[in-house]
Amino acid sequence: MHGIIKCQHQGQMSESFPTAAFLSISGGLQDAYTYVFRGKVFANAQTGNIVLLSQNICERNWLQSAHYFVPLAAFAIGIIVAEQIRGKYQNVQNIHWRQIVLLLEMILLFLVSFLPQSLDMLANALVSFSCAMQVQTFRKVNGYAFASTMCIGNLRSGMDHFYKAITEKRKDELKTAAIYLTAIGSFTIGAACGGHLTNHFSYRTIWISCGLLILCFLLMLIEEEDDLEAVEKKERKELKMEQKELKEEMETIGEAEKSDRIVVLDAGHGGTDSGKVGINGVKEKDINLTITNSVKKILEKENIQVIMTRETDEQLAQSKVEDLKYRVKIMNEVSPVLAVSIHQNSYHEENVFGAQVFYYQTSTEGEKAAGIIQDALQKVNPDNTKKIKANNTYYILKKTEVPTVIVECGFLSNYKEAQKLVTEDYQKSVAEAVAEGILSYIKENE
Repeated sequence: MHGIIKCQHQGQMSESFPTAAFLSISGGLQDAYTYVFRGKVFANAQTGNIVLLSQNICERNWLQSAHYFVPLAAFAIGIIVAEQIRGKYQNVQNIHWRQIVLLLEMILLFLVSFLPQSLDMLANALVSFSCAMQVQTFRKVNGYAFASTMCIGNLRSGMDHFYKAITEKRKDELKTAAIYLTAIGSFTIGAACGGHLTNHFSYRTIWISCGLLILCFLLMLIEEEDDLEAVEKKERKELKMEQKELKEEMETIGEAEKSDRIVVLDAGHGGTDSGKVGINGVKEKDINLTITNSVKKILEKENIQVIMTRETDEQLAQSKVEDLKYRVKIMNEVSPVLAVSIHQNSYHEENVFGAQVFYYQTSTEGEKAAGIIQDALQKVNPDNTKKIKANNTYYILKKTEVPTVIVECGFLSNYKEAQKLVTEDYQKSVAEAVAEGILSYIKENE
């Protein structure tokens, strides 16, 4: 989404493929453990528990009904607890909040191994509670939504991408499909191991799941250290990359002083950095570029000189940090009247929607531009209640020396808005609104 350096590496760690694989194996093992050894109750597959619960209720078998209701309720509570942990600890520096969830999950599963079968109801509740925290906490792999404790969503997404790969002949879709199918395979391996090993290790089989979670915890620590070292190293280096595109653009500007008819447009992300991935599978980078190109065409018709940070699907540097630095470098060297970075938003609650413009909290001109563009965007969707928002952490806003705003055109996590954002008409409407706002800002400053 934005150029946020702080804790960016941590998000990437929790979404790494090895982490997802270990979590999926653990999830499959937990499900098999509770079903085979703990009274045929599903730890993860709450749909199965609901079916069995309803059957026992119809048969008025109240005691047996409780065996399925309790883990179902525990699963629901686990979701809430995971969100509470995220809200309380997401800004902690020394440990990632997802690692806190892993620690709690490991402790609970370890305790389960000491509960006799006479306490199966409690054991199943604890495992379901742990599974819920896991599935709520680790929801993406390589930027794509996935579930580590169930397969139906992964199967649907995997086959959807596979179909697109076949019909549209796209290798990237085939790669994405392989990720989902591998997650299913990992879950299957875990379930097979759990079902088989309970015959040999009974109560202690769940320790294997604990071991897999420990690997995830350590993997995140190792990757975090590596990423931090890389960031620190690159922060000490001077930015050496000078791209031919920028040189050509700068030649057209010459040595002239700051112009009030130059605008820098920044299409967020690009190349291997896809940005957010929508609930409908669309990649943020693609929407960003399409809308930005449309804004460029409109502005140029009004004799505004537009400098693009990228005009193709490319990353401007080998790392996220250097990429952001380079975008800022372009903005500062061009010294435009306004720099506008185009992005798409996302949130863990699907009902959230609406375009929103961000500005640096101490920038008077940034706030002014943000307000004008926000008003223009309001015409696209009158139901949008979002207001402009000040920020002091987004890298592009913080490091630019010119008035800069970040335009979040909509929420890819909202299915209705994500579907609109992939249509040509809606993209055109958003682009026209952004361009209208930019032109109004320029006019007020002439």
